Amino acid sequence: MTTGLEWKIPSPYRRTVCVNNLKLETIGGGEDNTTRKYVYPILNVGGGTLRDGEVEEIGGQDPVNPERQGWSWKGVFNIMYSTLWKWVWRMPLKSSKCPSLCGRALMDWHPRFSILAAVATGQILIYSEKSLREGQQPHEVVRPKSQCKYYCVSYRPNSPGDIAAGSNDGLHLYTKSLPQLTEGSLLAHESCSYHMKKLGQGQVDCIAWHPSGNIVATAGSSMSGFTVWDVNLGTGVRMAVLLERVNLLRWSPCGSYIASASQDGKFYLWEVRNWSMKSWDCGKWGFVVSAEWDPRSRYIVLAFAKVHKLITVHITQDPPALDTSWIGLDMDQLSPTTDNILDGVSKNPGCIDWMTWNHDGSRMAVALKNPHPAAECIAIFDTTMSGGLNAIFIGYARPFQRPVTGEYSVGPTFMKFHKRSGEGKEDILAVRQGRSISFLEIVRKRK
Repeated sequence: MTTGLEWKIPSPYRRTVCVNNLKLETIGGGEDNTTRKYVYPILNVGGGTLRDGEVEEIGGQDPVNPERQGWSWKGVFNIMYSTLWKWVWRMPLKSSKCPSLCGRALMDWHPRFSILAAVATGQILIYSEKSLREGQQPHEVVRPKSQCKYYCVSYRPNSPGDIAAGSNDGLHLYTKSLPQLTEGSLLAHESCSYHMKKLGQGQVDCIAWHPSGNIVATAGSSMSGFTVWDVNLGTGVRMAVLLERVNLLRWSPCGSYIASASQDGKFYLWEVRNWSMKSWDCGKWGFVVSAEWDPRSRYIVLAFAKVHKLITVHITQDPPALDTSWIGLDMDQLSPTTDNILDGVSKNPGCIDWMTWNHDGSRMAVALKNPHPAAECIAIFDTTMSGGLNAIFIGYARPFQRPVTGEYSVGPTFMKFHKRSGEGKEDILAVRQGRSISFLEIVRKRK
């Protein structure tokens, strides 16, 4: 017996490479000529490229192994301190089911160019558009110092290529000097100069830049609350509520608000003029899986672990007001079944793995996982903001195809939209599962 959803789910042995207006373009064993120009090879950020159907799994980063890194008293002390700190501060959260990768930005696009930075094996790999198109090795590799691993990465807005990297030893800001940088090209590593500035201590899992690029917020599993840093001065202020640890940070495009979420299901909205905040206990919905602002900073869309729909938080007045209205978006395509659901809350594990929104609020992508029939697929929506958020379902996209034979497993999904510069350029959606990265081009009608 089949459901009404199953006919819309692409074959597990085909891969979606393009969202062409309201149509999905897929390829199978033989590449279609009509979709050839949209096809990016699947990247393996562990090194080289993967053939279609090959997906390598990666979990959370392991702590530093002193035998592998070289023995030192500093390394032993760091491990003992980190273990004791986590044991003491995580005692009240033993029941938390927030995965270790939740909230981590495992990759990020350059704000102006089609250059992708991805975290892999504790370091940062940087790919130019040519590298992405041709499936080449990364153009640059940013390696941390000994006893340090990178967990997340974020490009600094309004910069030539500055990179913020969250590590097990604070935030590392790499200021990059690029004399010339053109679309689709990146200077060789030897031609660039780096200056690294370290901010704070303790593990950093979340990074959120203010749109100006002068202020950055960080949070991590080894501390409560989050820290707001003045990048130029190198000073920070801790914003903490009790002893709750933050697993997600999102700064609004206007810079007037920052949203944070904790591992036990609490959601906070802060206005930065007076640094006042408003909080909601959403524990029955689970933790916040993902959050995205609309381009006008009037809505923030939330995805929760136990709810098979998206929640919009509408800010009803101008900054610094914190008056909000919460509205649930009933999207049947995100719900696996109507059984075992009470008041929109599922008694089964949630199906939403990640959610992202493009720069102009016209396309939304929601990654799905078991027990949804379209697990490993992405639900693509056409969205508008006329009289509130409206979403029209386009279809399910499958970023990776399964191998015909052999074992197959994937890790958590992370996605990021990129607006390519220049008129007539399509947007790109990068989809990461484990160490594998696939790409979907987003083509829309032009008036």
